[in-house]
Amino acid sequence: MRRREWEMQAGGETDRPYRIYLAEPDATPPAEGFPLFLLLDGDGHFDPAVAALEARGDGAVIAAIGYPGRNRRELDYTVPAEPPIPEEGGAPAFLAFVRDKLLPRLAREARLDPADRSLFGHSYGGLFVLYALFRQPGLFRSHIAASPSIGYGQGTILPLEAGFEAAPPEIASRLRLLVTVGELEQPRPPAPITERARIARQVDRAHDLVDRLSKLGPAGPEVAFHLFPGETHQSVVDPAIRLGLDFALRR
Repeated sequence: MRRREWEMQAGGETDRPYRIYLAEPDATPPAEGFPLFLLLDGDGHFDPAVAALEARGDGAVIAAIGYPGRNRRELDYTVPAEPPIPEEGGAPAFLAFVRDKLLPRLAREARLDPADRSLFGHSYGGLFVLYALFRQPGLFRSHIAASPSIGYGQGTILPLEAGFEAAPPEIASRLRLLVTVGELEQPRPPAPITERARIARQVDRAHDLVDRLSKLGPAGPEVAFHLFPGETHQSVVDPAIRLGLDFALRR
């Protein structure tokens, strides 16, 4: 695969640069263009995703968003909360950057299928994947939320879910969501449960979200849940990337 990278600014703000990674097949693109698999936390997730795609042998473009300097994931990936949390809650501006600047640039750099875009994120990145699904349904076709931080800000993402449920069925029914989580991200009885783990309820929250969205039936997205046995919040990332590619590129 051919690889390259460059820097972009968010809205011309020189203090908010992003490093963009791109890998595209050497093969001739199909008439409709290649599927796009876009990852957050690109500085750490780009290489594993490219390796996984090369092992599969599929024709797709991998892109990822990273940071050339200070990592701003806590700002970019989190949902506005009340009261506001300093240096966090920047998901609306980051989504606007992805929609208005990054995706058009990627379409100029590679031959892409605009109807087959996927977004992957882990932890806070998984929270942003849900935010993008709920606030901009249709921007991406497939959404892979790995270990999403649903409990962030006392669950500020949850009211947006209700708005998504009212999305036109002709849009929502074309979308797909995979939620994954590691088995060891939440203690199981009789193990002691720390206060932090009790608040996070990582496995329960992820499963409950999938259960609610599944009840939308044909008017809602295709929804899937996967629990990785024996995996922690950190060790689950690479398996989630591989499964996310399976989910996104399934025909």
